[in-house]
Amino acid sequence: MSDKSERIKQANLRKEADLIIETLPRCARLYFRNIRIENKSERTIKQYAYDIKGFFEFVANTDKFSNKDLNKLSIGDILNELDKEDLQDYIDTIATYETNNEMRISSPSYISRKISSLKSFYKYYYDCGDIKHNPSTLLKNPKLKQKNILIMEKDEINRIIEAVKSEDGLSERELKFHKQTLQRDLAIMMLFLGTGIRVSELVGIDMSDLDFREASLKVVRKGGDEDEVFFSSSVQAQLETYINTERDILLDGKDEAALFISNKKTRMTDRSVEMLIKKYSMKAGLNKKITPHALRRTFGTNLYESTGDIYLTANALHHKSVDTTRQHYVRKNREMTRDAVTRLQMFDNND
Repeated sequence: MSDKSERIKQANLRKEADLIIETLPRCARLYFRNIRIENKSERTIKQYAYDIKGFFEFVANTDKFSNKDLNKLSIGDILNELDKEDLQDYIDTIATYETNNEMRISSPSYISRKISSLKSFYKYYYDCGDIKHNPSTLLKNPKLKQKNILIMEKDEINRIIEAVKSEDGLSERELKFHKQTLQRDLAIMMLFLGTGIRVSELVGIDMSDLDFREASLKVVRKGGDEDEVFFSSSVQAQLETYINTERDILLDGKDEAALFISNKKTRMTDRSVEMLIKKYSMKAGLNKKITPHALRRTFGTNLYESTGDIYLTANALHHKSVDTTRQHYVRKNREMTRDAVTRLQMFDNND
């Protein structure tokens, strides 16, 4: 994604976050200034704001504060009055929710995120000396259920690639669109499987981010970091084929910086790519829920099994911690990453 596009995106996210922050008690807003100084992404700040807003909505309805104006109180006046039991009551209120007149149980990951936001909020004011105690440290995160690692086997990779190429079962109208986007769809599939980038990173790629001489591209990672990603010769060949045969036709004279162009002559969205992957996985007859993240896991798991290097794999996937890699991808430096990624055989030679 271009610098201008990224700045616009971050500005919009900041505006959305600020609208939530403005609904909080005035004394709670200093926390958000601080996490901006820490260079947290605007998406993360927006999520924190949403979580803390829910917490103060709960506080305002407790017996201790139901008759008080939180805007007239200091952060110490509020948080020092709350103990572990109050915080546990808050967690209990978010443990269930109602939808379609039915009560549902919130997921452990949802509750865990709310607790993490609350702990971060409390820690800031405790470290500043604004509150005397920090009962949030006594809260325990729910145990998260271990998910199976969903990856594609080599024959399944070949089947989905063949599904992209196949014209079988297509109507005349579908065949027309298929011929217009075949090379694009192959490039998307192979870029996912050959680099492990996220769908948000893929749709954010601009033409200016590509460097075929280095067999690399720049992506804006989760959290806003810019990173260099390497790809194999087979991925490069497919990207070049798409660019040289279809991209200009899809644009039809329109000026667009994005690498991947939709049928509407605009940058493809996360949703459109997700639907594309779903379409081809169904066409291939795969009995798995194949998503862009499943393709990312396939790359990560195969890279680890090919190299045996957990740190290299974490680096290629841009994980902050190898624990994430070990947990989700296990059944360093720039040159090592380049060598390992380009040597990884994800596709048959005829692909």
